[in-house]
Amino acid sequence: MHAKSPAEFPRLFFWTVILFGLLAMALYGSDAALHDPIKRAEAEVSGRGFNFLSWEASAFFEKWVGAALKAERFLDREAQTRLARDYASQAGRVSQLDRELRDVIAQPDLPDRAEAQAEAKHALDTAKAEMRRLAWFAAPILQNQTETALRGLGFASLGQIIPPVLYHVSELPMNLILSPRAVINSEMQISLQAGLDNLQRGELEIRVEKASGFSALIEPVGGMGAYPTMVMQSSDLNWLAEVVAHEWVHNWLTLRPLGFNYFKDGPLRTMNETAASLSGKEIARAVIRRYYPDLQVWPEPELKSFHSRIVEREPQPPGFDYRAEMRQTRLRTDALLAAGQIDAAEAYMESRRLYFWEHGHHLRKINQAYFAFYGAYNDEPGGGAAGADPVGPAVQALRGRSPSLRVFLQRIAPLTSFASLENLLQ
Repeated sequence: MHAKSPAEFPRLFFWTVILFGLLAMALYGSDAALHDPIKRAEAEVSGRGFNFLSWEASAFFEKWVGAALKAERFLDREAQTRLARDYASQAGRVSQLDRELRDVIAQPDLPDRAEAQAEAKHALDTAKAEMRRLAWFAAPILQNQTETALRGLGFASLGQIIPPVLYHVSELPMNLILSPRAVINSEMQISLQAGLDNLQRGELEIRVEKASGFSALIEPVGGMGAYPTMVMQSSDLNWLAEVVAHEWVHNWLTLRPLGFNYFKDGPLRTMNETAASLSGKEIARAVIRRYYPDLQVWPEPELKSFHSRIVEREPQPPGFDYRAEMRQTRLRTDALLAAGQIDAAEAYMESRRLYFWEHGHHLRKINQAYFAFYGAYNDEPGGGAAGADPVGPAVQALRGRSPSLRVFLQRIAPLTSFASLENLLQ
């Protein structure tokens, strides 16, 4: 098992500084283009923004302590994989106890409610403490396993993975997406405080829409490409491996033109997200195949991208094709918007939301912002929320024409427009 020596800590710090600088410049470039409607939207969520500085300080402290202790190096491979499984199992128990506490709070006519709530809360807090203890070991184990997989895929430079794989499990910020009503396009995304409930999200969306005139949606995310990357708690090691890899790819691309221009326009964002989704799946497969072979869930299309899983929580009802139905919804919406029928398009999207609800997919909202967000993750044939958008299929085609994942990312990383991708495919 590969372990970083103390001499590698300056290298890690150097790349951390570079990543922060590049991310800051990218964000500044997007902010410079803001105009008044978006500023009004920002004003409506003022005070609700996610505190990245506080999060980074806490995450880096834990990572540096973990790197200094390097406790996982005392465990053999079997013990390491067992500990990662124990963490996933404990995360599942935490989720179960959290549901039980919510049920106790909401259950009508419950005798001894205060005592029942106290017992449920104590059980949840105890389980969370054990999960956090296991996370201290599980995170560096999964990081090193991912780096080993990346070396096998040809990503090492002088034996090192640059940037190193670093992730931190935490409650992630909510993502506010803004799209014009007349056309589906991600005009701006704003990170909000974690933990907003559905009522709070709905109220904020209404206020933002009234102030800006845009379509708004506040959604959770499974991961975020900060550094260390943010990853949501999960009991699914397949999902966790995929998110860790997906967000590492974003960090890798940030050092290159495609990632640096992430915020430039919608097609470039789709190119970034689709490339990261395709790559994340391949890297995760290498991790699972090597360390957790009994957890393999292939072949496609059983393995879903982590963003689609946020929406597709419920089992697929017999005879109902979620992706095909969502693609139809997107295509019809695009046609109505192209004809200038904005109100008709919005009424149609709401009718389709009710249709999905009747078939077991409890979507809170479908609007222009919904498609602007989920349509960017176009890594599976058929389009889904992306509809007829040609960007995702073009990225898929480039992967199909590349002999390896490494070659694919090397080919797409220098691109700065969708036109450059089209030229490359020709």
